[in-house]
This record gives sequence, C-alpha cells and structure tokens, in this order.
Amino acid sequence: MNVTYDTFTNMTLIQPSAQHLHLDDDTRSRDITDEFNKSILTGLLVSIVSTGFVVNVAVIYIIASDQRLHRAPFYFLVCIALMDLSKTIFCLPFVIEVVMSNFKWIYKHDTCTVLAFSNSFFTVSTIIGLLAVVIDRYLSVTAARFYSKCSHGLVNLAIIIVGWGVAFCLSFPPIFEEGAYQFLPYEMQCTFYHTPYRDNETLGYTITFVCLILIILFFYIRLLLFMRSHRKMAPLYHEPARSSDWAFFGPGANGQALINLLNGFAGGPPNPFAASARQIQQDFGRVVNLRVIQNEHVTRLFFIYSVTFIVLWSLYLFQVFVHVFNDHNFLSPRFVLWSTMLSYSHVAICPLTCLIFGSPIRASVFNRIRQWCSELRYTGVEQSDQDSVKPSVRCIELSV
Repeated sequence: MNVTYDTFTNMTLIQPSAQHLHLDDDTRSRDITDEFNKSILTGLLVSIVSTGFVVNVAVIYIIASDQRLHRAPFYFLVCIALMDLSKTIFCLPFVIEVVMSNFKWIYKHDTCTVLAFSNSFFTVSTIIGLLAVVIDRYLSVTAARFYSKCSHGLVNLAIIIVGWGVAFCLSFPPIFEEGAYQFLPYEMQCTFYHTPYRDNETLGYTITFVCLILIILFFYIRLLLFMRSHRKMAPLYHEPARSSDWAFFGPGANGQALINLLNGFAGGPPNPFAASARQIQQDFGRVVNLRVIQNEHVTRLFFIYSVTFIVLWSLYLFQVFVHVFNDHNFLSPRFVLWSTMLSYSHVAICPLTCLIFGSPIRASVFNRIRQWCSELRYTGVEQSDQDSVKPSVRCIELSV
C-alpha cells in the first residue's frame, strides 16, 4: 500500500500499489491523466450531466402536468427522476472537476464523506423506487381488486418516504466508520472503499444492493410468467351492444355494435354509420371484443427501464466483487474507469428510455405538441363568428 499525505487537503490517501493495479506511477499517469483521455472523459461527463438534467426535468414536468399520469407507477417514476436529477446536480459536477484536476481530490475529507453519502443515498433510493414500481405492477395484474382499493396517493407517498428512510439507513452508518468512504482516483469519485472480504466492512452494502436487483428481476419474471399463462386465445362471440339512445352507433354507444359487425355478427336494423363496416372488415379483418386492458404497455415501460439500469450497473458491480473476493488478480484501470462511467450514465439513459419507449409519456408529449400546434393560428385573415365556433363532434374510442 502507498500511503500519501496531502498537506493541502489534510487528508491521508491510501492507494494500492503495483500489486493492486500492476502499474507504476508513470504508467498510470500515461493511461489516465493523458490529455486526450481527459478531453474524452470531460466531454462524456458533460454530455451525461446535461442530458440527465434535461430528460429528468422533462419526465417530472410531463407527469406533473398530465392528469392521466397521476397514478401509482408514475408517482414512483417521479421519485426516481428526482433522485437522478439530484445526483446529476450535486454529485456528477465534482466528478468533472476531478477529471480536470488530473484525478486529484482538492477538497477536504469531510466534503468527500458528505459527497459519498449523497451519492450512495441517491443511488439506493433509485433502486428502491424501481423495487416499488415492480411490486406495484405485480399487484396491479395479479391482485387487481386489492390494488384498486389500496393504491392511492397517501399509500404511495408513505411507500416513497419509507424507501428514502431505508436508503438513509444503508448510506448513513458508514460515515462513522474510519476509511469506509474514500476518494478513489480510478473511479473519479468519493465512494465506498472496498477491501478484501476478510477485513471488509462495506460488503454488506454491496450485497444488499445486489439483493435488491435480484428481487426486482424475480418479480418481473413472475409477472411475465403470470401474464403469459393468462394470455389465452378466446373465441370470437357475439356480445350485446349498449347504447343510451337505442342507436347503437355514434354518440351514446359503447362501440360494441361495430365490433360485432367486424366480427361477422350482423343483425338488427340498418344504420348509415354501419355502411362502411364491410369495407373496414376487408381492410383490417376481425377484432376482439371490448374488454379491460391491464396496462401491459406500462409494465413493459418499467421493465425496459429496470433492465437498462441493471445493465449499466452490472460491470461496476462485477469489478467491485472482483476487488473484494480476488485480492491477487485485479482488473485494469481502464475497465474500472469505464465501468464507473457506465454507472454514471444511468441518470441520462434510463429516463431517456421513458421518453422513447414509454407509450403513456410519449403520448402525453405528442398530445402537447399537437395542442401547441393547434393554438398557432394564422392571423392574416379575419375569421367570422360562425367560422370560429368549433363544432361539437363526439368521437368513439374502441379498445381493440
């Protein structure tokens, strides 16, 4: 071990020697403090911070401003986006400064400890939020009646507060352990200093983090198997249509009459709205009957989000366990550095998946764009009062 004392920061740095990284100081300087590498790392970190700030603010704004998204899974997504936004603002700028300072920590040890605690708290809060989401999705599909009774605002708020409390309990105790939080140059951050498992006091944190990931995967596997086993082909059958004015087509009808026509169950008095049903049947074929949809697209959104988070953190967790359980064969500094960069990128990539693959959030964005475009009117031609009146047209939505 190389023990150095920095007179500027009054901080003792314990860095592994050649046994740890198989590199001397000159080679490490060439590999990490190289100007080309610094420019690449600085550019990537700046892009991660800027993208993470924009997309997390966008996710929070879209969910907060759309009444249709004010429900359980999206409440948890707001919590996750808030934690990622906090990490982007309060933690990652210090990483950029470390890279620009030739991978040296220029602040005091107390600042390093507070920053490491904040980084740990935000990350654990994110993984607990993902766990709350998968449990919410599992109950909404397997126990729909219980879920409809118990899933409301106060319960969701209590779950979020309990999750923050668990994250605080996991991240705060290492503050009182000497050397638990240290600055690691190859990771460019203040974090847990993982020693070999024989004298490791931070291994419990890592095992807890991995257990949370495994629980999330377990619930998603159970959920996918449940949805697959209950997704059976149902024969087409005639279902009576409902209407409030005995027309069964147009306003006041539930659309089942048109569904019956498309499925080949014709009957009843002729109706002008059903004249084009035959052509529609030739174009689109048969459709299923109206039924309750179990928000499978929402489950798919959060599954993609969780898998993206786990993939980005997998290499970092791998190098941590190699460091803990194999104290003779260590990974290269480049692998440690780029695996840490991937763990940073989750604050930008994960919320970006919500905007790309999240159909409810994407639909909300498109609706806002269409609403904004409809408000832009050409003011060169005056409109009469009759032209400005919008006709009252009612549309029928068919869940097929």
